[in-house]
Amino acid sequence: MFVIQRLPENRFKLICILLIGLSVAARANPSVPIAFSPEKIQLSNGRHFYLAEIRDARKNPGGEIGTVIGPSGPGSIGFEAPLHTVLRNFWGPSALKTDGAAEQIPLILTVNRYALSEKRNGPRSVSGQFDISLSLGWIRDGEMVRLNDLNAGVSYTRGIEAAYSHSRLVQKITADALRNIDKWFGANEGKNPGLVRRTKLTFPDKVFRETADTVFYSFDRKLNWSDFKARPSVRGQYAATVFASFGYEVDAKVNGNVLVLAIHVKVYTVKSMSWVLPEAKNDYTLAHEQTHFDIAKIAAENFRQQVAAEGLSVDDYDSEIQYRFIEAYRAMHDEQKRYDDQTNHGLNRAAQARWQEKVARQLLALQPQ
Repeated sequence: MFVIQRLPENRFKLICILLIGLSVAARANPSVPIAFSPEKIQLSNGRHFYLAEIRDARKNPGGEIGTVIGPSGPGSIGFEAPLHTVLRNFWGPSALKTDGAAEQIPLILTVNRYALSEKRNGPRSVSGQFDISLSLGWIRDGEMVRLNDLNAGVSYTRGIEAAYSHSRLVQKITADALRNIDKWFGANEGKNPGLVRRTKLTFPDKVFRETADTVFYSFDRKLNWSDFKARPSVRGQYAATVFASFGYEVDAKVNGNVLVLAIHVKVYTVKSMSWVLPEAKNDYTLAHEQTHFDIAKIAAENFRQQVAAEGLSVDDYDSEIQYRFIEAYRAMHDEQKRYDDQTNHGLNRAAQARWQEKVARQLLALQPQ
């Protein structure tokens, strides 16, 4: 027969509080405490990074790091302070932000694993394993850039009765982890796109060679009727049509900690998409079509200026350039339509003369002096 005695409510609450308190105290004070000695870790590449933040991503963050075997059985091992605080205090003085070093990467270290475990090998022997797993990253243009994962560990065997310095073992591997991070920066600086700090734009004067079907814009090369090879539209109401457009190419190259973006802007017309009626082959009609080509050149220059005026992000420069291109292309289309509407496709000679004068002035500002 079992007798269940009901405790008074206040006494029950007191026992619960005491049990919870004992549990918290056990977590905060491991049976085998670890303490690091002050150590200045020599780094060769500290000019490239500094320790900005440590994040503890372990399943059970805090100071405890595992279990060790003692003469009387297993016990917890760990730090009295949270691990991220311990590592910050230990690594931080060796990986400081230096004055005037704007190019230092503000490194964020995420601790994925920091664990020590032991097991008995026999009555008097214990084997142990200590492992560290870190993720390296930093915030660039508001986004986390993951650089690398670093894993380190050590196995050991010790006597169960003999004194053993777990603190010395853990400190050595922890110090070596920072040295390995330093070596990684030395090997990857100027090579790894993840370490690029900013972009630099250039607009080289790339010469695009004329092909059998494509004419690239040149101040020294005007359109001629041999550039209009398409079959004339039998239903069209116009005398001629030129396919005038522009585009760009981007060559990206890492140079030191800078991503150099060489943007090549090209203005062109496609012969197989341009046509003219036989009876309309005269200088006046050709001048009208040349002005369409000139408007495309001006639109391409506006695109170049808009891209150059804004800084491009390292991670999203391609879409940022594409956005500016679409905007400039839409503006070109509107200008081409405005030109044809106001000149009535060249039939209004006075308006045609005004447009040619306007476009000529804009082109003159673009030509190299």
